[in-house]
Amino acid sequence: MKQQILLFSITLVIANFCYSQVEITKVGNPALVNGTQLVHVVNTSGDSNIDLLFKNTSTTDKYWKITRKQLTTLPVGWTDYICWGIEGGAGQCYTSSTQNPWITPDGLTVYDAQFNPVSGLPAGEAGLAAIHFVNPICGTADYRYYVHEDGGQYLDSVDVKVVFSCASIDDKETISFSVYPNPVSSQLTINTEGMEKLDIRIFDVLGKIVYDEKAIKSKKIDMSELKNGVYILTFIEKGITIQTKRVIVRH
Repeated sequence: MKQQILLFSITLVIANFCYSQVEITKVGNPALVNGTQLVHVVNTSGDSNIDLLFKNTSTTDKYWKITRKQLTTLPVGWTDYICWGIEGGAGQCYTSSTQNPWITPDGLTVYDAQFNPVSGLPAGEAGLAAIHFVNPICGTADYRYYVHEDGGQYLDSVDVKVVFSCASIDDKETISFSVYPNPVSSQLTINTEGMEKLDIRIFDVLGKIVYDEKAIKSKKIDMSELKNGVYILTFIEKGITIQTKRVIVRH
């Protein structure tokens, strides 16, 4: 099922693709996320979303589609859909199927005020992918979103890790994490309050686990052998991710 909507700019690793035709950013942040992993933390049930912009940096109009691939087995009950249209203009919402990978049925089209199709995504303009996750239960899910021309080659992609924590609000208020220094060049210190035991995992931007150990209240981690870059520090209790932090390694 699809429906017509108006999309506005509101506040989602990967093979080597050609970066000459598309720039991927998260709404509200100009930093490019081409070929990286974004962590989307959900703390309440209901409809949660992450909004991505796919800018056409070529010299011609494009009829782009978005392909979503589930990289992990989804927890029972997870559903999602995607609204795909021009930034600040009109678009369509699609209920995604269980097919993996799944492709938006129509190429990106610009509409006028009466929702009449006008042309493809103009050169220099951005398409907005509003990606919604509906009623997730405790757990995590990993997705990959490709942008491509209809029937053509894949141009680029971005990964999204969706984390739904089931810790209650009261529990969260008694838990605190301190991670320092950040950026770090050698030794990273982690202190926790309100937690007796938890697992600590560190992911690189390709989703590879570079560190995985248990910790009790405090931990020192040697980061000197890691390459410069951004890493995702994840705190896990009883199999549930309860907190994530971005750590920058800079030697």
